[in-house]
Amino acid sequence: MTAGPRNRSRAAPWALATLALLTTAPPVAAQNVQGFVFGSDTGAPLQGVLVRLLSRTLDPIDSVRTDLLGRFSFQAEGPERYVIVAEKAGYGAAPQIIEVSAIALAKVGVTIEMKPMGTATVSENPSGARTAYIRGRVVDVDGNEPVEGAEVTELTSGKKVLTRYDGRFFIGDVPPGPVRVRVEHIAYTTREWAVEAEPGTAYDALIPVEEEAIPLEGIEVTVRSRAVAKKLEPVFERMERNLGGIYLDAADFKRRGYPTVGAAIQGLPSVRAYQAGYRWLFRFRRGASQFDPGCAPDVWLDGVRVVRAGQPLDEFLSLNTVEVEVVELFPSPSSIPAEYSSGALCAIGIWTKRGG
Repeated sequence: MTAGPRNRSRAAPWALATLALLTTAPPVAAQNVQGFVFGSDTGAPLQGVLVRLLSRTLDPIDSVRTDLLGRFSFQAEGPERYVIVAEKAGYGAAPQIIEVSAIALAKVGVTIEMKPMGTATVSENPSGARTAYIRGRVVDVDGNEPVEGAEVTELTSGKKVLTRYDGRFFIGDVPPGPVRVRVEHIAYTTREWAVEAEPGTAYDALIPVEEEAIPLEGIEVTVRSRAVAKKLEPVFERMERNLGGIYLDAADFKRRGYPTVGAAIQGLPSVRAYQAGYRWLFRFRRGASQFDPGCAPDVWLDGVRVVRAGQPLDEFLSLNTVEVEVVELFPSPSSIPAEYSSGALCAIGIWTKRGG
């Protein structure tokens, strides 16, 4: 009896071991961010400085304290941008922006110079417990420029202050221990910041904030040349005083989807306008009788008469109102302004955005 076929492939042991290593291999380690903090007054390293690692949107990621030699380190994944903030009572330093690459095992070095910000007077409350103070600056994270008028709130007590022109603020009589402050400004993202208020000291916090786009409802801005604006002054005055005419402006045209001038004035009081093929027929009604032929108007375009009574006016009633600022209609001689006086019994004034 012969053995059955044994041609099934079997992976070699070394291949299986390699595959296992590949599938279980840990991800590439994050980059090592190493730094050094020193005081500008002495040039010596500063021990115990609280160093915070923040994301590009200023969300906290990690925090450490410097050692005896002023050193600190973080693990940060790349490629990414980070912000580093150093804090120590009596000192201040600008936020540092770093770029961490995607190259494995790369190192990022940071040197932070902290400048003295003065000292605080120790005070005690009636029970003998020493109190602390919080002071510092609020700055724009991108340029380290001071942020004026930011509201800084100590959340435990609810005390609120506004930053000065140089971004500085001061909150007194803070209970020692962990304290959270909130920084709010209309043009910046609201941030909460944790500090460790030590008894009898002034905690100097340098708080970076990020600009925030403010969503606003759409705003339409109409820009006219000086010459056009000058021509339209008497038109808008007539509209405001309602001196007997019928007026349509850009807001009316937009609301109706920017029709032609003829379509825009259809249905208005005293108006009879309709199309016959490609021609526009227009009359002002003068009476209730359907047999009344009505008044054929003069047509004025940007202050110049372009059609006399009885002449074709298709070209002008076919204008698209996208280019029109105002249409004014005068059904009777008494309503026609002086600038349109040409002996006509009725008139139409069309004012374009070009002004002629």
